[in-house]
Amino acid sequence: MNTSVATEKTGNTGNNTINLESFRFKEILGEDAAHKVAFVLLDVKGYGNQAIMIAERTPFPKNEQDWNTIVSHCSLKAVSTNDIYSNLILFPPEKFAGIKATLINPCTEKHITKYRDQKRYVIHETPDDYKSITLPYLEEHQFTLKWIFNLLEHKAEVDRIIFDDTDPQNGFVLALDIKWDGKNLENLYVLAIIRRKGIKSIRDLTVNDLPLLENISQKSYTAITEKYGIDKHQIRAYFHYQPTFYHLHVHFIHVSYDAPASGVAMKYMLLFCPECGSSLQVEEGSNCYQFSCHNCPYVQPITKLIKSRHYPKLKDLDEVLGGPGAWENAQITDERCPRCAGSRAYFMQLQTRSADEPMTIFYRCANSECAHRWKE
Repeated sequence: MNTSVATEKTGNTGNNTINLESFRFKEILGEDAAHKVAFVLLDVKGYGNQAIMIAERTPFPKNEQDWNTIVSHCSLKAVSTNDIYSNLILFPPEKFAGIKATLINPCTEKHITKYRDQKRYVIHETPDDYKSITLPYLEEHQFTLKWIFNLLEHKAEVDRIIFDDTDPQNGFVLALDIKWDGKNLENLYVLAIIRRKGIKSIRDLTVNDLPLLENISQKSYTAITEKYGIDKHQIRAYFHYQPTFYHLHVHFIHVSYDAPASGVAMKYMLLFCPECGSSLQVEEGSNCYQFSCHNCPYVQPITKLIKSRHYPKLKDLDEVLGGPGAWENAQITDERCPRCAGSRAYFMQLQTRSADEPMTIFYRCANSECAHRWKE
């Protein structure tokens, strides 16, 4: 088993062998079936404390040698067979049967609450809600950020750092997220964690922080592209709110990776107050919605809808099939044209759906005066 160990005492991670003989299963706190992740509560025998193990299936290998090893050395259990289709359970060699695990030991009640399945809601948090509800709760229940500062000060997880800007005002560390093994590029997941203290989340951003955000964006895209050879247009960057931990950080993932909590429930354009520079919030006013500042009295009514539409040009059918000369070498068959009732038509087949679906047949009337096109 590959283990990544996180502890409240040290915040360190390592590749040392961990003895789990004293750990006993107590409860499954929750699971994410889509991402093959389980959150398991454990009792630590003889120590009087509890631990949480986050267990996750590792990605499949991508090279030919590994797959040849799996195919030739696995054992199979048949579930069902129908014609050419068989449902099987494959038991791979031990090398490929590993489960990635993150161990939080000892864990606290805060950790248990965090990972336990709970009902989820989408809420609208006003600036007043943040000041009167969210912020007091954070100040009382915030997780320790020692592991963050260990990373920033190169006291732990140094091997996971891929870029470091040491500027105290706008600098940040770009490091592999613990959910990524650093190998499968389609699962790329890195975090940009700012060096400056005091910015908990996007709630604390002001217009004065634009140089910080621009620095993170420019240097992170460049560092990821140079190290992994991924085009910047294949990288998605976003914030979480509420975030997992309250020290401002930006998530960078590959566009092909459906990372946990990477979906968007709501998205907003980030605007700043012209008076004090704080971020503006949208709230309901007396007559209309308005932008309002939570740090000063500035209010801007939203009196009209501003929108734009862009309609992408659809590709011509001939372009999809291979260009203007695509029909020159097409075969001809007996097929009635629905427009001119001609009895002959050229045809081509193209796989336009998933591999287990039949191919689509495209026709063009052989009558040059008609040349009508259709498909079935």
